[in-house]
Amino acid sequence: MSVPYHAHINSNDRVVLPNIKHISLEDLQELVSICQEVSLELPSLEIIRICECPKLRSPSCTHGTINVSPALKMIEGRISWWEALEWEDNDIKQQLQPLFADLYGS
Repeated sequence: MSVPYHAHINSNDRVVLPNIKHISLEDLQELVSICQEVSLELPSLEIIRICECPKLRSPSCTHGTINVSPALKMIEGRISWWEALEWEDNDIKQQLQPLFADLYGS
């Protein structure tokens, strides 16, 4: 799915993507946020892979929220990226930590 950067979305909007099971964000050097100013719901998301997105420093949205799917089984990425993330809520980090898998071993 691709949403043009210039798309107009109000800050009260809720975006529900009910059928997405896998998301792969790779080699997006300028990516700073997964969503902006919306509530993003991915109820079927099982796997998210984030690799080579050095400016993505927070797993949350800019002025929005991501609702973690109960179906989520794995978060893949580099361990150095995961450890450098800035968390707004440490409880969420603790909840997601067991789902993290280093793409390059460990």
